[in-house]
Amino acid sequence: MDPLIRDLKSTTFFGQRLTRRQIVRVQETVELFPKLSRTELAHTLCVQCGWQTPKGSNRVQFAQRLLEELERVGILTLPERQGTGRGPQQPIELSARTAPQPTLQGPLAGLRPVQLRLAGGPAEAAEWNEWVERYHPLGYRQPVGAHLRYFLLDRAGRKLGCLGFDFAASRLACRDAWIGWSEQARQKRIQLVLRNGRYLLFPWVQVEHLASHALGLAARQLARDWQQRHGYRPVLLESYTDPER
Repeated sequence: MDPLIRDLKSTTFFGQRLTRRQIVRVQETVELFPKLSRTELAHTLCVQCGWQTPKGSNRVQFAQRLLEELERVGILTLPERQGTGRGPQQPIELSARTAPQPTLQGPLAGLRPVQLRLAGGPAEAAEWNEWVERYHPLGYRQPVGAHLRYFLLDRAGRKLGCLGFDFAASRLACRDAWIGWSEQARQKRIQLVLRNGRYLLFPWVQVEHLASHALGLAARQLARDWQQRHGYRPVLLESYTDPER
């Protein structure tokens, strides 16, 4: 344990008492995610540590103040400020670029090689958001912390769908039982688990086996892309199926 943490006279910050182990976890999280902004770090800690209001909102202000205080006493070093933060999610205006297209049918072989390409830059991220908002049953939701957006493309470069990945839920009973980890191990390693937060094949794309093929591509490619973008390599990916859909 860092001597600065061990020798703290008090571990109560802004009315909330933390354990020294929790402070170590905050320190480790900041070191693990060097490319996240301060706001993204605060959201990440809220998810990992369960810092939510009674209504379920992340206690971002508390997390940000805690980070700044721990930096002041030398326990961690925060990234440079990047403005005032993202603020609430803005409404997405639908445009002609995501208009419905003619039905695409046929064997998977007619589309191969299929590839997943990262959405690069603000313009492509905004386009990805628009596709998901328009056609995914859950719409678009602003991700918390580190994440990756992918377009699914056929061999001609046509967009077939969108996949999004971010942090797994802090607690998930069936997953935690399957892994078999202790509470201490879960707290330490939960950042190594990612979830497939959005999976969209456009409704006019009706190609058998494409969905499982694309998820297989993601399972093989995601860890490498995540390490290049966010600085560490995850080891487990979870996805969800709504049987009613």
